[in-house]
Amino acid sequence: MDHLASSAASAEIQGRAKKIRKGMHEINFCAFSHFLADVFDELASLSCVLQKNDLILPQAISALRKTVMVLQAMQETPQRGGMLCQFMECLQGQEEISFQGVPLSGDVTGMQQRLQRNITSVITTTVEAINTRFGSLINEDSEDYSAVNCMKIFHHDSWPENTNELVDYGNDQLEALMEHFRHVLTSSGCQMDALPGEWQSLKTLVSYTFKDKSYSSLWHTVSTKEPYRTDYKCERGISAQKRLKSSLRSCLHVSTTEDLIRITT
Repeated sequence: MDHLASSAASAEIQGRAKKIRKGMHEINFCAFSHFLADVFDELASLSCVLQKNDLILPQAISALRKTVMVLQAMQETPQRGGMLCQFMECLQGQEEISFQGVPLSGDVTGMQQRLQRNITSVITTTVEAINTRFGSLINEDSEDYSAVNCMKIFHHDSWPENTNELVDYGNDQLEALMEHFRHVLTSSGCQMDALPGEWQSLKTLVSYTFKDKSYSSLWHTVSTKEPYRTDYKCERGISAQKRLKSSLRSCLHVSTTEDLIRITT
């Protein structure tokens, strides 16, 4: 920016560069930039968790709630050990404010008031975006929250050890899931009446054969080992999608694509 401000060919570009440089040397800008670094660091941690291949639903929900909690805490006080906290510590005891040898304009008192308004705005917007995208996982008032909560019955680590209790375990949640996804299941040709029996068979199979496996290893076994594997159906569906959704038909609606795949497979 200093180079543009002094040697740009256009006077207009030089003027813009000087204005930007002046703003970057303000204490408000530096403090807000360090705060954004803390926010992005927390969101990056959440992103890494959600991209894990062996991620299960409770881990995703826990990571989302932890992120919202940390972000809301940032609104009250800088994150301990974070970039903003380190920046504020560097300013303490300075008569002429500077950071890493660069003089900064403005005063700390005025900066704190303006910074707090910006922090509140950013945290509010970020938390609202998370709730909009993942509300069905963490917001109990969400329309789909109950259905997502019912998915916990498939985590075999929490199944009861007693056989009599296992028979009844998850039956009510399964009925709720069947009702919630009835349209999708029936349009896919699923035999709804067979699901309760298959649910009992799954519980018996896992409890007596795969109880020692973790969730990820159980999924790996069911997905890759005979006679449980059904990957050929997935491959057939992917091939059908490649044939249907070409560059000339890239705007097909999701429901239309699903219907066409069912017809071709």
